[in-house]
Amino acid sequence: MLRKFYKNKFVFIPSVVLGVLILAYVSFGLWQYTTKSSQFAASTTLYGINIGNQSVNDAKATVNTQLANSKVIITANDVTIEDTAANLGVYISDSQLSQALSAQRLNRLVNPLFYKKHIAPLVSIDELQFQKSTLPAIPQDKQPPKNASFVVAEDQITIQDAVSGNSILLSDVAQNIVNTVFNPANANGTIQTTLKQVTPVLNTEILSKLKDKAQAIYNNTYSLSDGTNNYEISKPRLITMLIPNSNYTELTLRES
Repeated sequence: MLRKFYKNKFVFIPSVVLGVLILAYVSFGLWQYTTKSSQFAASTTLYGINIGNQSVNDAKATVNTQLANSKVIITANDVTIEDTAANLGVYISDSQLSQALSAQRLNRLVNPLFYKKHIAPLVSIDELQFQKSTLPAIPQDKQPPKNASFVVAEDQITIQDAVSGNSILLSDVAQNIVNTVFNPANANGTIQTTLKQVTPVLNTEILSKLKDKAQAIYNNTYSLSDGTNNYEISKPRLITMLIPNSNYTELTLRES
């Protein structure tokens, strides 16, 4: 039976060709999976942004550049806010980019010839950063919300409670902001909304966990340098420059 199989060229040759093609396909898939395993495939785009042959860190830098150059305009009642997407808190996390890379590698293994080269990881907006950028633009006659803040009484750090007020609700504009940056075909130019009652993200509970760190910073002396001279930062100003990081675990200094 086996000899007949080998003698029958109409069966043998196609079987050999098929076996070679299967082996080549599997080998090509394995090569796709293992080659440049820490980089996105050539010509990969993220919402139209070219990140081909880039690592996760490089892709993040490319996305951050796009965010820094993407202007967003929001109008609410007679208030207009114009800022970059980066300043408004738009970001794609490292974990989302890493998951996208892993998914693409698996896709290249299973389907090495026609794998997806367009990825669309979840886009996030940091609400604290959004409020930091938008609240100052709300005029006082609109009664904007006020974040909780550190204040000083007899060289001791205390906390002034947050106050709710009228501002832009992130959930009302989030998708339009993402479209403006990554999907302009579905964007409507200026984003229009209305002022609504907003509760500040930065509240007393968050600052209470950082109060001791704020006190330690206040007890030290800090200065700014212009390259030639050093200028000591006054303690009242120092306190206004304290801002929690995105995880609310540390305090950083920012220009006030």
